[in-house]
Amino acid sequence: MNKNKSDIYDINDYTEGELYEILDLVNPSDRELEAKILMLIHKYESLDTRSSRKLVKFFNDVYNYFFQDSDAVDSDIEENDGEEMVEGLTNMIEKKNSKKLSV
Repeated sequence: MNKNKSDIYDINDYTEGELYEILDLVNPSDRELEAKILMLIHKYESLDTRSSRKLVKFFNDVYNYFFQDSDAVDSDIEENDGEEMVEGLTNMIEKKNSKKLSV
Protein backbone atom coordinates (compact mmCIF):
# COMPACT_ATOMS: atom_id res chain seq x y z
CA MET A 1 0.00 0.00 0.00
CA ASN A 2 2.44 2.65 -1.24
CA LYS A 3 0.16 5.63 -1.60
CA ASN A 4 1.29 9.19 -2.01
CA LYS A 5 -0.62 12.01 -0.37
CA SER A 6 -2.52 12.98 -3.51
CA ASP A 7 -4.22 9.62 -3.99
CA ILE A 8 -4.76 8.28 -0.47
CA TYR A 9 -8.40 9.40 -0.63
CA ASP A 10 -9.10 7.57 -3.93
CA ILE A 11 -10.80 4.28 -3.02
CA ASN A 12 -10.10 2.89 -6.49
CA ASP A 13 -6.47 2.54 -5.40
CA TYR A 14 -7.45 0.11 -2.61
CA THR A 15 -8.40 -3.54 -2.69
CA GLU A 16 -11.47 -4.72 -0.82
CA GLY A 17 -9.16 -6.29 1.77
CA GLU A 18 -7.35 -2.99 2.28
CA LEU A 19 -10.68 -1.21 2.78
CA TYR A 20 -11.64 -3.76 5.44
CA GLU A 21 -8.25 -3.17 7.07
CA ILE A 22 -8.80 0.62 7.05
CA LEU A 23 -12.18 0.03 8.70
CA ASP A 24 -10.52 -2.33 11.20
CA LEU A 25 -12.96 -5.13 10.30
CA VAL A 26 -12.44 -8.81 9.57
CA ASN A 27 -15.15 -10.63 7.63
CA PRO A 28 -17.98 -8.34 8.83
CA SER A 29 -21.67 -8.85 8.22
CA ASP A 30 -23.34 -6.26 5.98
CA ARG A 31 -24.91 -4.69 9.06
CA GLU A 32 -21.55 -4.38 10.85
CA LEU A 33 -19.89 -2.97 7.75
CA GLU A 34 -22.61 -0.39 7.19
CA ALA A 35 -22.63 0.65 10.86
CA LYS A 36 -18.87 1.14 10.91
CA ILE A 37 -18.81 3.22 7.73
CA LEU A 38 -21.73 5.41 8.86
CA MET A 39 -20.12 5.89 12.26
CA LEU A 40 -16.93 7.15 10.60
CA ILE A 41 -18.86 9.44 8.26
CA HIS A 42 -20.70 11.02 11.20
CA LYS A 43 -17.49 11.25 13.23
CA TYR A 44 -15.71 13.26 10.55
CA GLU A 45 -18.79 15.31 9.59
CA SER A 46 -18.76 16.83 13.05
CA LEU A 47 -15.26 18.21 12.49
CA ASP A 48 -14.81 21.14 10.17
CA THR A 49 -11.36 20.78 8.71
CA ARG A 50 -10.12 20.22 5.18
CA SER A 51 -8.84 16.73 6.01
CA SER A 52 -12.09 15.76 7.76
CA ARG A 53 -14.08 16.80 4.67
CA LYS A 54 -11.79 14.59 2.57
CA LEU A 55 -12.37 11.72 4.98
CA VAL A 56 -16.14 12.20 4.81
CA LYS A 57 -15.96 11.98 1.01
CA PHE A 58 -13.63 8.96 1.26
CA PHE A 59 -15.97 7.06 3.60
CA ASN A 60 -19.01 8.02 1.49
CA ASP A 61 -17.15 6.52 -1.48
CA VAL A 62 -16.40 3.41 0.60
CA TYR A 63 -20.09 3.15 1.49
CA ASN A 64 -21.06 3.43 -2.18
CA TYR A 65 -18.44 0.83 -3.10
CA PHE A 66 -19.91 -1.77 -0.76
CA PHE A 67 -23.61 -0.86 -1.02
CA GLN A 68 -24.11 0.49 -4.55
CA ASP A 69 -26.21 -2.51 -5.65
CA SER A 70 -28.69 -2.26 -2.76
CA ASP A 71 -30.41 0.66 -4.51
CA ALA A 72 -30.99 -1.54 -7.55
CA VAL A 73 -32.67 -4.16 -5.35
CA ASP A 74 -34.88 -1.49 -3.76
CA SER A 75 -35.95 -0.19 -7.17
CA ASP A 76 -36.80 -3.74 -8.29
CA ILE A 77 -39.15 -4.10 -5.32
CA GLU A 78 -40.82 -0.78 -6.18
CA GLU A 79 -41.27 -1.92 -9.79
CA ASN A 80 -43.17 -4.98 -8.54
CA ASP A 81 -45.87 -2.78 -6.97
CA GLY A 82 -44.25 -3.03 -3.57
CA GLU A 83 -44.46 -6.83 -3.48
CA GLU A 84 -41.21 -8.23 -2.22
CA MET A 85 -40.19 -11.11 -4.44
CA VAL A 86 -38.49 -14.04 -2.77
CA GLU A 87 -36.68 -16.39 -5.08
CA GLY A 88 -38.45 -19.71 -5.33
CA LEU A 89 -41.70 -18.39 -3.92
CA THR A 90 -43.21 -16.92 -7.07
CA ASN A 91 -46.02 -19.48 -7.03
CA MET A 92 -47.03 -18.36 -3.56
CA ILE A 93 -47.27 -14.75 -4.72
CA GLU A 94 -49.30 -15.79 -7.76
CA LYS A 95 -51.66 -17.78 -5.53
CA LYS A 96 -51.96 -14.84 -3.17
CA ASN A 97 -52.85 -12.54 -6.08
CA SER A 98 -55.36 -15.02 -7.51
CA LYS A 99 -57.09 -15.21 -4.10
CA LYS A 100 -57.44 -11.44 -4.13
CA LEU A 101 -59.06 -11.58 -7.54
CA SER A 102 -61.50 -14.34 -6.64
CA VAL A 103 -62.82 -12.57 -3.56
